[in-house]
Formats: sequence, C-alpha cells, structure tokens
Amino acid sequence: EDGTGRRVCGVGKSAFATSVLTDPVSLIEVPDKWTLEEAATVPVVYSTCYYGLIMKAKLKARQSILIHSGTGGVGQAAINIALALNCEIYITVGTEEKKKYLRRKYPQIKEENVGCSRDTSFEKMIMERTNGR
Repeated sequence: EDGTGRRVCGVGKSAFATSVLTDPVSLIEVPDKWTLEEAATVPVVYSTCYYGLIMKAKLKARQSILIHSGTGGVGQAAINIALALNCEIYITVGTEEKKKYLRRKYPQIKEENVGCSRDTSFEKMIMERTNGR
C-alpha cells in the first residue's frame, strides 16, 4: 500500500524490507486482477528492458528491433516498450503455440515478423523484411 490504501508496486532502495519509503513517481497502481506476486515481477522486467533498450541501445521511435524469446517476461516488456515507440518489431519464439499466443496478445505485430528461435531461419526472415539491414 502507498499509505492511501492503494495497492502499488515500483522500484526503490531497501526493496527487501517489509516496508519502504520511496518517491511516488516510481510507483504504479496494481490492477485489481493482479496478485501482488504478479505485480512484483513488473518493475524488474521493465527496468531491465528500459535500461537495455533506451539507456544503452538508445532505441528511438520507428526504429527496427529484434526481440528474442518474445513470450517471456523480458520479451513482452520489450515488445510493449517497442510498441509505445512505434517500432518495427521482429520477434523469435520457440514453438508454434508461442507464436499463436503472441499473435493473439499483440495483433498489431505482423505475422511475418515472428520467426523461429530453434534454428537460424529467423536470420533470413530479418534480412528479407529489412532489405538487408
């Protein structure tokens, strides 16, 4: 809780304590349908992706991005960040079932932009779709 009774999650110092005092800007309200255990996973994967994609790789709007293991927590966080930036997204997954899952969850991602991570066929897909970039 944030002192007002709202369920929140976020990042801050002393995160292994039973209670912490942190800047409210670092908090998000936990949706009612999430458990606190589910909510606890969000700051880790999103901070990982934000640091890697925005801070280090300097990902900008409308750039292309390849996301391996798109159905994992970090993969889905990366997809959401890339979608927010209107990037051209290419994804690899390990099974047809995972591809179908991504297509249902992210219908805005082109089916031909989802490749197989179990072999190197995704390389050809990327080169064809990006005209060799």
